[in-house]
Amino acid sequence: MSPITQFRRLVRLPFIYIAKILRQQEQSSLKILTQIILVQFAFYFNFLILWKSVSFLLGFSPYDSIFDYTNFTFSDLKGLTNIFCWLINSVLTSFIISIIVGRSKLAWDFALTVHIINIVLSVIYNKSFPTHLLWWLIQFISSLLIIFLGTYMSRFRELKDTFFDELLDSSNTSNNKSIEMNDLENQT
Repeated sequence: MSPITQFRRLVRLPFIYIAKILRQQEQSSLKILTQIILVQFAFYFNFLILWKSVSFLLGFSPYDSIFDYTNFTFSDLKGLTNIFCWLINSVLTSFIISIIVGRSKLAWDFALTVHIINIVLSVIYNKSFPTHLLWWLIQFISSLLIIFLGTYMSRFRELKDTFFDELLDSSNTSNNKSIEMNDLENQT
């Protein structure tokens, strides 16, 4: 076996193992921990890519820490960019939760877990508790975005197989039957 093939197998093993864990039907602690790590990693990775890209395009140094709560301010363009990127990242994270977790009942848990871990990491990085009201407001809005969009998208994915696939299948068949709504009140 060539060294390249050995390397490819070695690199592929963790992904196969993670996919095997995520395909489990029951909610084991290992599956939940894997989902938390994946969602948290995706949350920070997406924010860093978004923030570094926008910072580069606007021409200022993007080398500040994402855990520094003093970076959230309305007083300069860098602070506004940070707030904007954080809220866009919240929308992206809701998509990620709907893909990785896929259950609408768990969207609340994962959204709050992401923000609680972020608060803990911010306290550790700054060596003090965040006192900026704007930072707390952004975290609250971000968590609401992730909760509601994540719940909605997860619910849509859960119900897609049940309700929406039949509509798509019926339009593709040669029998183009019309879809009618029944009047439930007048039925006896």
